[in-house]
Amino acid sequence: MKILLLLLSLLLAGLLPAAAAESAAIVLLDDRESVTVNPDGTFETTDHCVYRILNYDGLMKMRVLPMHFNSSYGTLQVTGLSITKSDGRVITLDPVKNSSVSTENSQFSSEIFDPAQKVLSLTIPGLRSATR
Repeated sequence: MKILLLLLSLLLAGLLPAAAAESAAIVLLDDRESVTVNPDGTFETTDHCVYRILNYDGLMKMRVLPMHFNSSYGTLQVTGLSITKSDGRVITLDPVKNSSVSTENSQFSSEIFDPAQKVLSLTIPGLRSATR
């Protein structure tokens, strides 16, 4: 089972170097992944990500996050989702209400179709860029 902890940090853009703020839409501030292997050979992966959205382009890219997996080999579960506003407020969202699983649609144009290829789409409401 793969568990994803996602934290969106919307802090002031002024904390970044000027060159990064001018050219980037999103900055990955922190990405920690840990893997726990069980005695039976199964494993759990936890991924904790912190992003800073800098402008409207970054806002559009982060509104819906697609996460791909193959249901024949494992599952994907989002266990935490929160937004940290520039004033320090933390808004906790329900990842179950904001996610949906569907068949990977990019494979429809190919001759090989695997119904186990899935995508979990996580919709993140209430985002604002740090410059707004």
